[in-house]
Amino acid sequence: MKKKTYAFRHKNEVLLESSSGGAFTALANVIISRGGIVFGACFDKELNVVHKKAETIEECFKFRGSKYIQSSMTGVYIQIKECLENGRIVLFTGTPCQIKAVKNYCNKNSINIDNLVLVDIICHGAMRPDVWQKFRQWIEGKHHSRIVHINFRYKKTRWHSYPIHIEFENGKVLTNTFDARRFNELFFSSIALLNGCYK
Repeated sequence: MKKKTYAFRHKNEVLLESSSGGAFTALANVIISRGGIVFGACFDKELNVVHKKAETIEECFKFRGSKYIQSSMTGVYIQIKECLENGRIVLFTGTPCQIKAVKNYCNKNSINIDNLVLVDIICHGAMRPDVWQKFRQWIEGKHHSRIVHINFRYKKTRWHSYPIHIEFENGKVLTNTFDARRFNELFFSSIALLNGCYK
């Protein structure tokens, strides 16, 4: 049996707001329109990367964009279980190891996965959260302000070089400066990835 592979991308402004082709937003739209729930990775108020659920397409916007840091899955497995048991369609997006973990959890707990849609990213690896926190402490200390927004793949300038964009509470903005690039260079060097990424 031949397997088919499809590639697609958005034609509108969603493309600029996404890290790559906007596939996630297209899929999320379909799931939400059918009364489903979407799980994805986002930044919380403290700029920790966490998995959350969304029930509207507006809530899904926070899941757009690359995070590069391992997300916390605290409470997510139980929420997926409850949604599936209530007959909801569930879209879960994450790294391949997170997809495997969701599959294992559902199998171990005999959860019917007919309504579960799993989408994994093509994964370079995930940065350890403690490295992200140390980088934040360093750059916030150097620029005397707290980060309020960060984009690891900023498309408004030469996107193919993976520019990084950081906005601070005091109004300062760094776009692909020497300081800002330290994190992306550390990530792409692979020296601070989780040990599990090599197994």
